[in-house]
Amino acid sequence: MRRILSIIKKEFLHVFRDPRMIALLLFIPIFQTLIFGIVVKTDITDVNILIVDHDKTFLSRSFIDDIIASGYFELKEYTDDLDKLDENIKKGNVRAAFIIPDGFSEFIKRGEKIYLETIIDGTDSNTSSLILKYTSSIIQRFAQKNSDSNPSIQLQSRAFYNPNLESRYFFVPGVVALIITVIITLLSSMAIVREKESGTIEQIMVTPIRKYEFILGKTIPFAIIGYVDTTLALLVATFAFGIPFLGNIFLLYFGATFYILAILGVGLFISTISSTQQEAMMTSFLFIFPLLILSGFIFPIFNMPFIVRIFTFLNPLRYFLVIIRSIFLKGSGISILYKQFIALIILSFSFITISIIRFKKNI
Repeated sequence: MRRILSIIKKEFLHVFRDPRMIALLLFIPIFQTLIFGIVVKTDITDVNILIVDHDKTFLSRSFIDDIIASGYFELKEYTDDLDKLDENIKKGNVRAAFIIPDGFSEFIKRGEKIYLETIIDGTDSNTSSLILKYTSSIIQRFAQKNSDSNPSIQLQSRAFYNPNLESRYFFVPGVVALIITVIITLLSSMAIVREKESGTIEQIMVTPIRKYEFILGKTIPFAIIGYVDTTLALLVATFAFGIPFLGNIFLLYFGATFYILAILGVGLFISTISSTQQEAMMTSFLFIFPLLILSGFIFPIFNMPFIVRIFTFLNPLRYFLVIIRSIFLKGSGISILYKQFIALIILSFSFITISIIRFKKNI
């Protein structure tokens, strides 16, 4: 027992001898609990919608007011042009569209059956299911309030890009991005710190190699691994799960290039601020979980508090998820995704530059 206690004491001393490791062990659970507590919500609010009103009567406007007053939806555009419906859903400007038929008010007054068409973006199956649930509740309350005959409003819904609202259509493309994130972050975060621990960093620094050459030499192998993992994950998603790939594969790899660069920048930055591989691994998980939670992979960004949404703009995973899901399920091109590509390019070069500068100061 004395020998076991000695080993236990040794391990505790080894873990807590580094003040930064103590800070990580105490900070990570607090920080991640706060992130989960603030972001994780099973309900939705302020969903951007488009309304096509063919009736244009007092009752149709009253129905629109009830939809907005529910707090679940936010009116992005009001129109009678059906062409704008496809355009806004494909660009991601709205998550759903309601088409109010001509004669809506007359059917309500006579207490007859009414068919209300709802178009939703099915790429996020969880959000789409909640939209249908909330919509059904709103329209039935409206019907009962405005007619003594208790008319029945039948909701006719169509889901674009995922007709059956299958959850794998939403999650599997996201898992491809998640796999790249975890593997590349963990590998690159230990790239430089491994040299420090083995004592070879000083030998490397006395060679004629330049700083950027050293960083490139460290990142290129992991970038290649990232491409291989991306290819394998895409093959599994397409052939094992039957997720339809409707877009341009070269455009997807173009986006993956800058996402891999961005994640490499994050991993190398972690490596420059860490003293041991254990510390680098702990710090990697500190970064990975916020990247995941604040990306829209599980919980929609529009449902997060405003302050939290600001931080999501610095998250490369946010943009890559939009790119991979849009190319996969919608067949979107650069004309629709150019904002995401620009943001990803800026973040990738910024993170790599910060890592090089930090490495220079560290040496």
